Amino acid sequence: MWGGQFCEIPFCNGTLATDSNVCNSLGVCVGPNQCKCLSGWGGKLCTIPSCNGILAFDENEVCIAKSNACSGNGKCIDLNRCKCEKGWTGPLCSTPTCNGTSATDLTVCNGFGVCVAPDKCNCYRDWGGEFCTIPTCNGTLATDPTVCNSRGICIENDECRCNSWGGKLCATPTCNGIVATDPNVCNSSGVCVDFDKCECFSGYGDAFCGTLSCNSILSTHINVEGAVCSGRGLCLGPNKCICQPNWGGFMCGFPKCFDISGDKKEVCSGHGDCIAVDTCKCYQGYMDYDCSSVVPDKNCGDSRRGASFWDVLVEGWDLIGDMASGAASIGSSIGNVIESLGTGFIDLFGGVIPNIADIFSSIPKLMEKILNFLISTAEKFINFILNLWTTFVEFIEWAVIYFPKIFSGITLQQVVTVLVIIGVALLLIIIIVLLSFLSPYITIALQFVKGVSSALASSEKALKEYNM
Repeated sequence: MWGGQFCEIPFCNGTLATDSNVCNSLGVCVGPNQCKCLSGWGGKLCTIPSCNGILAFDENEVCIAKSNACSGNGKCIDLNRCKCEKGWTGPLCSTPTCNGTSATDLTVCNGFGVCVAPDKCNCYRDWGGEFCTIPTCNGTLATDPTVCNSRGICIENDECRCNSWGGKLCATPTCNGIVATDPNVCNSSGVCVDFDKCECFSGYGDAFCGTLSCNSILSTHINVEGAVCSGRGLCLGPNKCICQPNWGGFMCGFPKCFDISGDKKEVCSGHGDCIAVDTCKCYQGYMDYDCSSVVPDKNCGDSRRGASFWDVLVEGWDLIGDMASGAASIGSSIGNVIESLGTGFIDLFGGVIPNIADIFSSIPKLMEKILNFLISTAEKFINFILNLWTTFVEFIEWAVIYFPKIFSGITLQQVVTVLVIIGVALLLIIIIVLLSFLSPYITIALQFVKGVSSALASSEKALKEYNM
């Protein structure tokens, strides 16, 4: 226990106190097996290091204590030198690690969180995952199947890469590849309400509103049942039909009567319905092709029909018949006048003057016959003039009343028909009048020749008797 020349030097663990190795060279042997250790060391022989002032083992050096020497997270293997357990680092094992990176490193937790315990990150907002490597979009982790409204991939914080959708979070649909918020979407003629689904404005149609429509019928829907513009026009603007000439109104659904659409209040003079092209159905109390006339009272003596084209034509034909009859009568009157003139002339020169010898004695009788002839001829001539005037007035009256109506309310074919009928009638009238004129002339010419021949024969006979 002691040593030295005078046994004054103690031994510690068999080593003389004066030996440099005594007390593990980390202390002073101050008594038999009694070491006084240097700071930071402990134990009977100064073999136990301390970390952070705490011995690594207990005083008896019997068992290894999991003390707080290394913050309870490692072993103190030398003076203030710890061997940290997994997940810890630092001189005293007081700093956790996450994914092998110290909590004090700026890149720990992918730079988007705080390492608060071994491999445990508290991620910043908008990031997630064990080590804060997974971004979130609108608060949903990129690994969540509902992220980006299930229509894309979350590639950065609140940044989605969308599949056929648009917007920051794939919440905006696209139509024909154009995002709904683009002013050109749906050809600027509708609203993109879902993926490739446009709700078109009025007057436009098809999948992406690129086609004009009229009354919800596409402008391309032609020459088929239910065609655009009722099959009677072209859709050349939103809900704007350009109708065929004889049609008008909404979607060309109304016939025109004399250039007025059937849906206008002034059609058929406001007194009827336009039921077909240029065909009016008059209300009760009205008539004529355009319902412009009031039905006359039967007691007023107006026998005119005229509610339709054919009524007017029939009455015109009746009048033409009357004109033809009048023309025949006129011709007959002319013939009578001419015949009277001729007969009177022959009578004058044939009956009054049988021979030249009696010429002076026949003067009174000749004057009487001339007077009677003039009175008879004047009466017939006056009747002829009156008949001619009456017929002419009736024709003018009919023409003034009905010609404007006929030619403003009928088709071209009907106009041609009327003109042909009138032309034929006039031709017949001219032929009748010419025959009426020529017939008396031929008769009187023959009678005149006969009278002259007779007068010459009588004169010749009278001269012979006078000479004898």
